[in-house]
Amino acid sequence: METRRLLLRPPEAADAAALARLFGARDRRFRGAAAASWIAGARRALLAGEAFAFLARPRAGGGPAGLAELALDPRRPAGALRLIAARPERGGGLVREAARRLAALGRESLGLAHVRGAPPDLPCERGARAVYVAAAALVDDRRRVLLARRPPGKAMAGLWEFPGGKVEAGERPRGALARELREELGLRIPPSAFAPWDVVHHDYGDFRLLMPLMLLRVPAFAPRPREGQEARWVEAARLGGCPMPAADRPLVRRLARALARPRRQPSGFHPVMATMENRHA
Repeated sequence: METRRLLLRPPEAADAAALARLFGARDRRFRGAAAASWIAGARRALLAGEAFAFLARPRAGGGPAGLAELALDPRRPAGALRLIAARPERGGGLVREAARRLAALGRESLGLAHVRGAPPDLPCERGARAVYVAAAALVDDRRRVLLARRPPGKAMAGLWEFPGGKVEAGERPRGALARELREELGLRIPPSAFAPWDVVHHDYGDFRLLMPLMLLRVPAFAPRPREGQEARWVEAARLGGCPMPAADRPLVRRLARALARPRRQPSGFHPVMATMENRHA
């Protein structure tokens, strides 16, 4: 993501030393080895769509200006912003700019009714329209992946994609995914069965997409879509040959590589067979 003056990206493992140096003195979550643990936890929360932490770096260059984190309230459609400036006397204004972007993410993409920590006199930093979608990589015992084809009349008609759909206001990604798969394919899968695996942010120009991808092993079944789309199982080695939206392509490449590893499941793959019913109206 970006703002007028900032580039924002999720912290990575290589940032542990910098986070400890910049923030360890004021926040014990980043002291010494704890910084690496915090980054791992932040990635898990991001993949699950439960919290969004971004390291803010000036577009003009230089070190990080600070860290902005939006955590969701699991009990209601609300969230809370937490800001840390690397150099309060110099970075505070930039981190507030990052807060405006995250406040916009919460209100426009996640449908949050309230974002605590975003003062009413602090307008959102608005960008292109944002869309929050949850998707599933359903993998059977032959390591085939279920893909759905967008029907005529919809944007990007004819392209193949991971099944899923928009996260509505007040929903969490796993709950939205369970609802969408029930509506689209007649599958009944408990939200807790989905294992967060990856997340993509993609700018389509007229809108920005935020999409967590969940993994789940399921028994092979004959898909019978309910909403006019086509669905089929695709072998991992053939995933790259399916025309897909730009946001899905990096996920497909990573998933194909993970499924190609002999006798190994992708990292984060849910180890339990999902309880499911394949009912159709």
